[in-house]
Amino acid sequence: MNASVPSARSAPGSAFAAVVAALAIAAALELTVLRMFTRTAIHIPALHQLAKPYEVLTRLGQYDYYVAAVLLILALPIAAVTLGARAGRAGVLASAGVGLFTAVALLARFEALDDGLQAALTAVAVVIMAAALLVANPRIGVAFALFAAAFALASSNSVLQSLAQHGYGAMDGRTPLWLSEVIVVGFGIATPFALSIRATRRDMTVGVAAGLFALAMLLGAAPTTKILMLWNFGLTGVLPAVAYAAALGAVALTLAALFSDGRRLAACGLVLIVAGGIGMHSTYQSGLVVLGLAAFVAAVAADRDQAAIVPPAEAEGLSA
Repeated sequence: MNASVPSARSAPGSAFAAVVAALAIAAALELTVLRMFTRTAIHIPALHQLAKPYEVLTRLGQYDYYVAAVLLILALPIAAVTLGARAGRAGVLASAGVGLFTAVALLARFEALDDGLQAALTAVAVVIMAAALLVANPRIGVAFALFAAAFALASSNSVLQSLAQHGYGAMDGRTPLWLSEVIVVGFGIATPFALSIRATRRDMTVGVAAGLFALAMLLGAAPTTKILMLWNFGLTGVLPAVAYAAALGAVALTLAALFSDGRRLAACGLVLIVAGGIGMHSTYQSGLVVLGLAAFVAAVAADRDQAAIVPPAEAEGLSA
């Protein structure tokens, strides 16, 4: 019997991994500087005395957003080609999801889609990406199916509003929004288990610190924090503060452990998903979600191929 060693064509491309890493860095900076800091700085007393540093940071955040947007545009076709050619059946399905989102984004750019149809098709693309992960790895796929369900439910508010504008009656989207929040918090708490995290003491410290920070912000500055949660992540803050703290702590622990364990592609994918949030904020944020899920499909394919490699000494013993 001969050992089975995957060909170079079966592993996700290094170009895809590189652009995902660059996009994750740019998106994390954009989220921190532009979407978080500049929106909270207006509450700083005597902000006029810090006008110059604030202006510099704002321009830096805007520049970083443009960099992230360009990287996203580059990453979409690379993801579609790489996954379709090198990640098996799951990759083909994921490539279709990326292709659908790309088509929706282009049509929306030229105002060929109304908001409701764009939201519906974007949600379908995210669901397809989660289905690809289910094919690639059912354990991981189940967790990300929760995220896809939360994204679709949150996006349904835009669909319902569009239907109401077209004369199909006033439709209440509060229940889907509340349910999406419950599901995405469950997804966050489940991430360490779904990704089989081997957490070190340092990783645990990161998770606990993130959870305590979230709890302190929600208890000490609830109105501002909930507005930021809604604008940036699609979360209204209707659940108990401890639920969000547990979810953020679990996600932070997972990120730290993924980086510690050298699982960089999966870590970058999780960064993109967090930066994208749930629901319809912008084509940019939805694109981050799609690319984040694509990164997980590629990471699962890479892990599978690595596991299929038999060490030379073992291969010699197995040869017939």
